[in-house]
Amino acid sequence: MKRIILLVAFLLTINCAYSKEIPIKIRPEHKITTSNVNILEGDSADFIISEDVFVNSKVFIKKGQKVTGVITSIENNDYFVKPATIYIENFKTINTSNTPIKLKGIVYKTGSEHPKFTELFIFDLLRGGEVQIKPEKDEFIMHIEGNL
Repeated sequence: MKRIILLVAFLLTINCAYSKEIPIKIRPEHKITTSNVNILEGDSADFIISEDVFVNSKVFIKKGQKVTGVITSIENNDYFVKPATIYIENFKTINTSNTPIKLKGIVYKTGSEHPKFTELFIFDLLRGGEVQIKPEKDEFIMHIEGNL
């Protein structure tokens, strides 16, 4: 019985020792905004790999490769300075050998609460800001987890 426990513990240790967490920088392909009334939960959102990803000194995922995520939650802005929020998850891409890769991470962004304006005026009918995710400004880090 002791041998079985030691064998299981050893195998679990080996699996953990060889697993990696590789960071990947992504940016949106086009502007994503909650002011677009056609954007809904369950829609896909397109991103692009910002930098080449190397594994063992070889290019694993090329810069410019398309990444697709799913919008899992949208909350619209409202009065009383309630900003809009968006969650994008379940990212997928392919590597240089056309193998599908799942990425771990969440893109969460919230709109503005207009802090400078609300400091000066107490105005309850002011709406919160919309979410703006811009390709030239926003970049996010996802991870590949697992044995490569």
